[in-house]
Amino acid sequence: MAGRKICAAVVTCVAFMALSPKALAGHSGGDPREAARLIKANDFVGATLAVTADLEQPTVSWSRAGISRLKSKVFSSGLLAQAAATTGGNEAFNRSAEALRLACGAALIEPVQCVAAKDTLRSRYRAGVVDRTIAGNIGDSQELIGGPGSDALDTVLLENSLAELKSDIDTDQADRLMNFVASRPNAASLKAYLEHRLSTLNFSIAALKGPVTAAFPAFAAQQLDERITPIFVTTDGDSLFGLDLKDALATIESVSVVPSESNARVIVRVRQLALEIIALPAETETVRYAQYEVNLLAGALLMPNNATYQYEFTRGGLEVEYAFEVTFAQTSKPQTFLLRDRESHKWSKCSGARVVNVFGGAEPASWNANADMARRCGSGGSQETLSDARRNLSAKIAAEIAKKLRSGARDAVSAN
Repeated sequence: MAGRKICAAVVTCVAFMALSPKALAGHSGGDPREAARLIKANDFVGATLAVTADLEQPTVSWSRAGISRLKSKVFSSGLLAQAAATTGGNEAFNRSAEALRLACGAALIEPVQCVAAKDTLRSRYRAGVVDRTIAGNIGDSQELIGGPGSDALDTVLLENSLAELKSDIDTDQADRLMNFVASRPNAASLKAYLEHRLSTLNFSIAALKGPVTAAFPAFAAQQLDERITPIFVTTDGDSLFGLDLKDALATIESVSVVPSESNARVIVRVRQLALEIIALPAETETVRYAQYEVNLLAGALLMPNNATYQYEFTRGGLEVEYAFEVTFAQTSKPQTFLLRDRESHKWSKCSGARVVNVFGGAEPASWNANADMARRCGSGGSQETLSDARRNLSAKIAAEIAKKLRSGARDAVSAN
């Protein structure tokens, strides 16, 4: 899930719901050289995070170059001192918490010292959150917010998290939000507070159907009723296109295709005025480059003297012209609009690249000859069949219909 803040390497990503050990470390693998550099700079937290992948192995490979530097009292003492002196925002506290988790899990610190260090860091973090000097949220490390807390802590964490949620709250975010509320000792009061704030939050339709429905069924049902339009669709003209259009509409979250007019809020009538899809004949030409036209190094190393570089360049496409009259009807005053356009879908491809010597012999070439070939062969687009064109057009028309409904056409129809 994507957070709303940009995270630099080895810096905690603290945007709501984005916290993870990998995000904290900023590395997909261990970096002992970086760890050694950071130890010399007295950044023991950063050194620990630099070798996250190594320390999370069931059996740490201490023989790996650079990792053994962490197995010393100097390192453990330095890490404990740095963690105890943590200041700043929740980024810093999350980094220290993750470093302690990794170091304690790899037995770099004595268990008694681990417990004491974690308790101290957690207490300082929580005090800062409650007095609002630290902008903690429910995406912060479980090392900091996990376990029994306090009503004041949980309320501030929830408030801060809700303040970061601007729009399009996805299923994962909503799920974590509901799980946090349900998991806290003061779940009832937190749920009441969240329920009071629900109308200020913009959940995705998927989130409404999932975790929001489970926690707040009445609110979710009302929101879904407002945001999903039950439609009954009729088409004339090309029957295959009509089926494709209904299938495409069924994949759009904001509409629900129903089987009868009586169940529909809006009746969508689509009348085909014009639909023509013409496949342009494919044309193939052989492109040749003399040796002096080929990239200098490749021409010297990969081509015999006076050889030529050759390949086949094939191009084709489709011409699509359409016009559909769409009517939204549920009363005696229907709304009608026209969707029409003419499109050209071009494609090209290169094949059979080869080096041909002066005697006519040829060897396959797996490399581009020059910038002209890169331009021709690198941006040709994919070849589209007639069936593809029909499906793509139906998806485009379906999207336009849904857009019209979302922009207020549905309300205009219903009000008439």
